[in-house]
Amino acid sequence: MKKETAKQAVNRLLRYASKSDSSSRVSFLFNPSLDPEKISDDDFANQFPFEVQFLKKAGSISIEEAQELLEMTSSDDTITLNKKEEISKEQINTIRQKMIQDRLWVNQYVKISAGSSGLISNGRVFEFEEGSEFRAGDYEFLTIYQNLRCGGLIDILIYSSSISTEKKSEIIMKALSLTYLDDMLSVVRRQFRSISPSVEINKHGEEETKIRIYAVLDPLSRACQKMSSIILTINKLFKASVEIVLNPNLSLSDLPLKHFYKFLFTGELLFDEHGNVEDTTSVKFTQLPGQRILTLGVDTPHAWIVQPLVTRYDLDNIKLEDVEEQGVTAIFGLEYLLVEGNCYDLSTKHYGMPSPPRGLELMLVHHLLPSSSVHPVDTMVMSNFGYFQLKANPGVWRLNLSEGHSSSIFNIPKS
Repeated sequence: MKKETAKQAVNRLLRYASKSDSSSRVSFLFNPSLDPEKISDDDFANQFPFEVQFLKKAGSISIEEAQELLEMTSSDDTITLNKKEEISKEQINTIRQKMIQDRLWVNQYVKISAGSSGLISNGRVFEFEEGSEFRAGDYEFLTIYQNLRCGGLIDILIYSSSISTEKKSEIIMKALSLTYLDDMLSVVRRQFRSISPSVEINKHGEEETKIRIYAVLDPLSRACQKMSSIILTINKLFKASVEIVLNPNLSLSDLPLKHFYKFLFTGELLFDEHGNVEDTTSVKFTQLPGQRILTLGVDTPHAWIVQPLVTRYDLDNIKLEDVEEQGVTAIFGLEYLLVEGNCYDLSTKHYGMPSPPRGLELMLVHHLLPSSSVHPVDTMVMSNFGYFQLKANPGVWRLNLSEGHSSSIFNIPKS
């Protein structure tokens, strides 16, 4: 609280919190530039006037009291104030330990250095930079934004009659911290000014660019083969500025890429001049070696079972110089999806853990269509790991026990 910018920010925050329409709770964490351990008892109250007077209260105080303390400790009467109110060594010791804990926590977990100031608002951290101002309107805007961002959760909790008044502010802070957790983990910004990008893509101009992508890629990796298509599509759809730094492995004993690969990712519907949807589900390879034996396949998610539907050639043994036509054409189709999982018998245990059920049969039944019109798919559960695998088409299905032995012995508990 020695910096004028910190005092002004606290003063504005207290003024905003004292408004009748404000539903804010204000707490303080003290992060002095001076190490409280190295300040003598006689000089402690003079070095930390606001902190001492505030922490002497040993609990919550009203916003009006905090404003009064800030005004008194910011004036020239600080020394007079300290002389009038004697402070015991036990009190100074308690205050010192509290300040040491605050300082350590702010440095290690909030990542604000000693002597710097900041604001933690429901899990979000804002550090006050030197020369910047956090005005009273900023607090109000931040409160409105947070309420909108969490879909009115604050209002629901404030006006909830099932939560006691004493616990509301604590519950609101924890609930909003959880809603912001994904944002805090995903929004990471780094500056790479010292590295010149190998490739720059900015077709839209600086004024139109809203998203900036900085990618570091190994050009001889499978990930780069996929990411190149994704980055180009994002650049096209969202007018993104792209900078790519190539970071190859310099000690290679063998060529890591043995595939000609194209990642199909269009991101939007395209129409021809007659208004019909264009086919964007095809991929074409050109300038492939004719003497090599090639294999044509589709790289899909693990649970997708894709098979060739139309083709004149053996796709596992393609030699282009022997192909009579202009090339090899194949149409692939999604045959079915795999439904996988594990199940255990809660009534029997082995070394304290539930055992896989022996002889259990499971089946998938369509949720909407009658069982007579759709043949159910069934499977036997493996007795060693309890693993099962079922084939299904896209849709809503129910996982049931097969009729007979399984349904008479076992049941699926409701969670």
